[in-house]
Amino acid sequence: MASEQAREHDPLAPLREGDFHRINGIGPGIEQRLHAAGVNTFSHLASLEAEEICTLLNGLVGMTVERITRQDWPGQAHHFADELANARLPAAAEKPGPRQHYASFMVELLLEEDHTVRRTRVIQVQSGEKEGWAGWESERLLQWITAQAGITTLPAPAAEEALTVPRVLQEPLQGKGTVEMISPGAQTSSPFFSAGNPFTLDFTLDTLKVKPSIAAPLLYQASVEARRVGSSKVERIGETFGACAEDELTNLSIPIQGLVDGTYRLHTTALVYPASAEVPEKEGLYAFYESGLIHVYTQEGEFA
Repeated sequence: MASEQAREHDPLAPLREGDFHRINGIGPGIEQRLHAAGVNTFSHLASLEAEEICTLLNGLVGMTVERITRQDWPGQAHHFADELANARLPAAAEKPGPRQHYASFMVELLLEEDHTVRRTRVIQVQSGEKEGWAGWESERLLQWITAQAGITTLPAPAAEEALTVPRVLQEPLQGKGTVEMISPGAQTSSPFFSAGNPFTLDFTLDTLKVKPSIAAPLLYQASVEARRVGSSKVERIGETFGACAEDELTNLSIPIQGLVDGTYRLHTTALVYPASAEVPEKEGLYAFYESGLIHVYTQEGEFA
């Protein structure tokens, strides 16, 4: 039975990637040295200059740039790279239509002692195409890779989409409230209040389902407005602000100094937003509460 080494160097055996001994002038020893140096494909070898190959093989007797150039190792490697690529075409042709595939590139940078780039070179592994230039030009590198790979660029998003301010809090935020009269010893819920006497609007912020997309403390600001029945005039009669936390209920007690005679509806608006918000109105969430009718009467017990 033939040994594995004999089969590897049999000229009649199928061509395999890295079979550099097929190149005129390269024997098993040189092939092993190239593999050890990280050169394992015909496309990679074809991308190298004669001087670079000679450097990789430094120390071998009789190895010169003139020999590599005369025998044209890069040119022979390019020929075998094409042969391997063509051998794969029939299998690819059996699957019509677009297919996913890799486009592989190798970028080499020649660096100075201070790590500045003296020269850039890029190779398209599948085709063997290469390009080089002095220094570092990131835009040029990107354009070359895009052209070689045939990348289809997507259109940029519309201007109005780019200007959209994302909400940093996720819905929902809920709120509910009650209105209570402040008396000397207790608080009692009632729709009837004496004119001019203070009372409170108790409001509960439900942030159990609020999930901030950024790590920042949550703040709130709440205000109460009163609208007298039969009138379009709205008056702000109380407000408060402070800190709250996600995943909890926050109870607010908003003091109201009192109203004149009449029947009112009270509207409460609470805004919860992260402390880091530059525009709370756009980055926060709102909760609302509308009370039932509130009757404010005079000391004589007559309603307006």
